[in-house]
Amino acid sequence: LLAMCWVQELAAPQQASSVYDGFVGTLSMCADPVVWLLSPTNLTFGFCTALMNGHVNATYASVELGLGSVAVLGAVTSGIAAVVAFTLSRLPGSFGKAPLITFGAFSLFS
Repeated sequence: LLAMCWVQELAAPQQASSVYDGFVGTLSMCADPVVWLLSPTNLTFGFCTALMNGHVNATYASVELGLGSVAVLGAVTSGIAAVVAFTLSRLPGSFGKAPLITFGAFSLFS
């Protein structure tokens, strides 16, 4: 977690000229330790979202709110994620990355 606070900005990637160049570019990122430091966060978020949308909404929300609410709650989850991601993408310029990464790490406990 502490190592992710000192992640440096990378240069903008060049436009891939072919599918092969894009594939090679993707594989070249595997050598970057930042990818390996951020991947547990992404995997945890993905598993939590899948659990909430797949199990919790289907088991509890469908009983309380009706079967049609499962799709609505899934869409609401995606919409909130998009709005929060857009909002939080503006903050590193004023606060830096460390508070946002720390906030994201601790939000997993809520």
